[in-house]
Amino acid sequence: MNRTARLYALVEELRAAAPRPLTVAALASRFEISTRTVQRDLQALLETGVPVRTTPGRGGGWSIDPAMTLPPMHFTPRKPRHWPSPSPRPTTGPRTPARPAQRPRRSQRR
Repeated sequence: MNRTARLYALVEELRAAAPRPLTVAALASRFEISTRTVQRDLQALLETGVPVRTTPGRGGGWSIDPAMTLPPMHFTPRKPRHWPSPSPRPTTGPRTPARPAQRPRRSQRR
């Protein structure tokens, strides 16, 4: 897994566990990487403005701010029918090539 995909997966893992904090060791074992790599990745997320935070002490770890996450969306079978559908493209027959733009004619030559 490349770093960009890992950073995205790390955010998603923290979001899924929010508001419960996850330890660096737990994240390292989940992604099969070293704890140092997890620490570097979390630092990179902090520097880019992702709302991750740390809770020190026993039972602490890294979490994403629950106020900054969206709740999961649950759809019922009725909801998609009420969404607007894209309008179909009009079919006017065979495609014809576009005509080049014509310049306006001058009424007098100088």
